[in-house]
Amino acid sequence: MRPTYRQLIDAQPHRAAVRDIGALFGAEVVDVGSRHVVLSLVSWSRRIDAFVRMLEPWGIIEVARSGVVAMLRSPVSGAEADAVAAPEAAGGTADAAALPPG
Repeated sequence: MRPTYRQLIDAQPHRAAVRDIGALFGAEVVDVGSRHVVLSLVSWSRRIDAFVRMLEPWGIIEVARSGVVAMLRSPVSGAEADAVAAPEAAGGTADAAALPPG
């Protein structure tokens, strides 16, 4: 069932509030529809928990969390890139300086 014009107008303040909360937390608006807003937030776990709590009054339907992800920093090309990408093959270990801060 398609929403009426009046329903779309009435939903605007709620959509704006969700968008404003997202902006406060640095979330990206991924999709907006007549009945939904999809936001993406990449941050620390406690900050995401606070973000979800702030959005609860607007009826969160679904939350997907990926958890912690770690990736090595490595040069784009050259022999050094191969050694960092596969330290076991190069006969060494990964350099801790190549890891992100945290």
